[in-house]
Amino acid sequence: MKLRWVMAAGAAVVMAAAGVLVSATLAKPAHADTTSLDDVVLSHPFKGTSEIYNYAPTAVQGGKPGSVRRHYYWCGYDKGYSGHDSDTILTQSYDPKTRTMSALSVALTPSRGSWDSGNVCNPSVVMGTFKNPIGDGKTYSIALYYAGSTGGNHNSIGVAYSNDWHTFHKRATPLLSPPAPPACTKPKTGTPKYGYGQPSAYNRDGQGKVWLFYDDTCVSRYKRVEIDNGTRVAGTTATVTVNGFPKHSRPSPGLEFAYDSTAHVWYAVGGWDTDARPSPPWTNPRGGKETHEHGAYTFQLYKIAEGGLVTGSSPWSEVTRVDTNLVGYESSTIPTIVRGLHGNVNIADVYPNIVMTFGVTNTHRPPASSTIAKDAPTTDKSHWKISEITWRPGHPLRPFKRYYSDSLKRHEVTTGYVDTSTFAYQKTLGSLYEEPNGDATVALYGCRHDPDDYLVTTRADCEGAKRLGLEGYAFPTSGPGHDIPLYRCKTDSHHLVSTDPKCEGWTGEGLLGYAHD
Repeated sequence: MKLRWVMAAGAAVVMAAAGVLVSATLAKPAHADTTSLDDVVLSHPFKGTSEIYNYAPTAVQGGKPGSVRRHYYWCGYDKGYSGHDSDTILTQSYDPKTRTMSALSVALTPSRGSWDSGNVCNPSVVMGTFKNPIGDGKTYSIALYYAGSTGGNHNSIGVAYSNDWHTFHKRATPLLSPPAPPACTKPKTGTPKYGYGQPSAYNRDGQGKVWLFYDDTCVSRYKRVEIDNGTRVAGTTATVTVNGFPKHSRPSPGLEFAYDSTAHVWYAVGGWDTDARPSPPWTNPRGGKETHEHGAYTFQLYKIAEGGLVTGSSPWSEVTRVDTNLVGYESSTIPTIVRGLHGNVNIADVYPNIVMTFGVTNTHRPPASSTIAKDAPTTDKSHWKISEITWRPGHPLRPFKRYYSDSLKRHEVTTGYVDTSTFAYQKTLGSLYEEPNGDATVALYGCRHDPDDYLVTTRADCEGAKRLGLEGYAFPTSGPGHDIPLYRCKTDSHHLVSTDPKCEGWTGEGLLGYAHD
């Protein structure tokens, strides 16, 4: 269950200019894998447009040998919808063999005077055989489900169809609409709630029958309904269990679902543990006052046995999480799972790995002279782009490494991201489990005291410092295979971790736990 990953800070940007097809080879990542893994996976942040933002991606991969494509759709801004600053759905495709991106194109825009005149976002794409789903007598092979509204709240879910991945034809009316006010309003203000969102589609029969998952914020529940050739099937709505999900102040963080038809399990990815980190007040480029970072700094991948999905007979279990500590981005939000053409994870040349595409801020964690006040503005939506990370089942250990910066005279000890242009590798202290495993139940967190004192603690609140995220899980006591002690130490200027009980001559601050060999 180890994450094998490479994050890029300056990967090639592929744009469409004046209708000219542009294609570029992806650049080598500027910030390479910091966990010294013996293999890497493609990770290509790309910005589909120079305007404002990119987020809420979805991706499907398929095709014949030699012509495999990964098709991306995401929510962004496009001036093609003249005179209206609104969400549109953008698309590009990627060739894994040649590592090139196609030109950017606009897949879907709001329709003036219609139910989705204000915005279209949260795309989910699936293939099938859809016969006459919009009453034009045509059969389509691609369905794009999306959320839309007239003004950002009380969203409904609609669908559009295509045969070429680029040109889509909308169903005139929504597939799913929330109840009218006051049934879907905020009790204190009486204003409309978000409504329905975050659709994710799974084609049950390879033809026209689709299970459509969506987030019902009116009642804070995840639902699943059957759609047959563009029509909702009455009596098929079911509530997805929340058994095993952590309690959270925001009970509907927006999950996406995908099916593993070999292991007969469902995956869900989203940000349960996702409260935005507070920051000193800052002003965004649009003049708005902010007191928190934008987006969520972490998200989690969960799985559940097929039989427990709607019955709750078995719980969801977390299998990994992605946070600032791991990837270096200030925020990582609204993830999706790359799926096969019919919506499952059983993709040739990928399975059993799970690839997650997600929105990130395009400024990495500064290694020096950084403060929360400086970091927070980098999470503004004008910086949002798209990236990917791959989770590998069966690789549960993360190397816990120590680095040192000659220029800063500082150490950093982490299982995740470090800026190797500033910090040089010293040694590996041991390994931590990425999730609780047997007796390995002591969570260690990576934190930072402004500006550049990186510390590790067992306290989730980071002792008042900025929480970067989870390092992994250590053992509370020594035993066979996990007898490496981890001591927290303090110099005159910063913290570090050592295996020496005397802290190599520095001041000892106690035992954190024991690492795996």
